[in-house]
Amino acid sequence: MDYPRLRFSSLPSSNTYLIEHWTEFGPFAFVRTDFQSAGKGRGDHTWSSAPGENLLFSMLIKNPDASKVGLYSLGAAVAVTLSLKELGLDGLTIKWPNDVYCDDKKICGILLQGSLPDYLVIGIGVNVNQKTFEGDYAHAPTSYYLEKGEEGDNDKLFDLICGYLVNYFDVASIEGDELLREFRKRDYLYGKNIRRLDKGKTVSGVAIGVDEAFNLIVNEDGKRRLINSGEILI
Repeated sequence: MDYPRLRFSSLPSSNTYLIEHWTEFGPFAFVRTDFQSAGKGRGDHTWSSAPGENLLFSMLIKNPDASKVGLYSLGAAVAVTLSLKELGLDGLTIKWPNDVYCDDKKICGILLQGSLPDYLVIGIGVNVNQKTFEGDYAHAPTSYYLEKGEEGDNDKLFDLICGYLVNYFDVASIEGDELLREFRKRDYLYGKNIRRLDKGKTVSGVAIGVDEAFNLIVNEDGKRRLINSGEILI
């Protein structure tokens, strides 16, 4: 089944557009923009992108399974990773919960927003043809162009990612086993020393995988902790 795909030359934020218009669509919808003037990242971070060079879009899911937010988050990252791989990019990993890295540099950010159980919006920004990145970054960025030395096809990448997303998130068949298998092949954090904030204090540990509920498993001083949200630092 084909789902609505809207494209704009510019928007403040594709996520914001779908949040404001979610009642106008059916089960799935996609909004793509060539430029975002107020792109959002996780927490208070922003997502900036050179006009027309990268792939910026959001997916609306109506009536999502509120118990599987982790699956939607991880599934979006897997969809991006497999699509980039189809375009010939290697060295791809996923940093829980949903950042996509290429050879230790960030190539894609994903942001989930919404009002459960009514709707969920998944915003995806993939660095495709941007050649330079200005400003300070918590983790060095990269792009398809910088990694491959050639321009990527934003339209083809968009089609590939949308296909994976609809396949994964069909409300009649949503399952986590396949997504977990794909994620575990590319788990960026596995075996790494990580830091996180817990009640205002910095806690250190070793990431040892993700469980069936998509929680990050961390060994902290010999104790097994399950983390379901928050920023993870290395």
